[in-house]
Amino acid sequence: MEKYSNQTALLFILMLTSYLHLVVADSPPPYVPSDNILINCGSSGYSTGAQGRNWTGDVSSQFTPSGQFNRSEISIASAQGSVDKVPYLTARIFHSPFTYTIPVVSQGPKFIRLHFHPSSYQASDLDLSKAFLSVTVGPYLLLRNFSASLTAADLSSPSFIKEFCVNAVEDQRLNITFSPFPNTFNSDAFGFVNGIEVVSMPPNLYTRGPDFPLPLLGQSTPISVDNNSTALEMLYRLNVGGKHLSPMEDTGMFRAWDDDTPYIVGDAGQTPNLFDPYKDQLPRQRTQLHCS
Repeated sequence: MEKYSNQTALLFILMLTSYLHLVVADSPPPYVPSDNILINCGSSGYSTGAQGRNWTGDVSSQFTPSGQFNRSEISIASAQGSVDKVPYLTARIFHSPFTYTIPVVSQGPKFIRLHFHPSSYQASDLDLSKAFLSVTVGPYLLLRNFSASLTAADLSSPSFIKEFCVNAVEDQRLNITFSPFPNTFNSDAFGFVNGIEVVSMPPNLYTRGPDFPLPLLGQSTPISVDNNSTALEMLYRLNVGGKHLSPMEDTGMFRAWDDDTPYIVGDAGQTPNLFDPYKDQLPRQRTQLHCS
């Protein structure tokens, strides 16, 4: 009896090993973006960020036409504090519309991530809390009358990222224009930005065009999304039942995922975190539409 028991146990182990091998072998490899561009605004040369990603300075770079530099200035943060040195230690400050022209390898959907660190900067007497700006990417208006300082205060964070999804369709170039937004409280309008990311994503990741409408929360009628006239803004990205995931822990698109615990109201019926070693896809996120 013991002999058969041992044989059964050995057979089970062999079958389990074979199953695990098949699961690992069938898991798709991480996505490799055709475009992975990181611009460290206000700096020159190349630098490596805290997570090992390589950034390119915008000074005398291919992304910024030389004729624009007389309309902007670069500066270094007076105090680094708790933020990463790259890209938040330097900033480009502009007093009139300033455009980054970014060549991309392929057409299709792209992540646009704008990094902001509203702080005091050396060699500048400007109060960045008074900076308001608008941002356009081609036909898309992404931000209007936007204050990085008010946003950071609302988030209780010294730095933050605004993330969008846009579709690159013409000339395989993205023109990202930052325009100071004048208002009655600040006649000397200016704006700033610390870093810019452009990262490709798989086609049809979030939308598949007007022929495939999306359900709209709280509405009975779905909404059609034209990829060529609509941009998406990321509002929340939660790793449901799991921990916070850094961009380097994502599936190749460098997305950050938040722990869902702060968003749970009450604990009645709450299931503790469960670990699934074979789950390859990360949970979905909430987005906001921007129509051009």
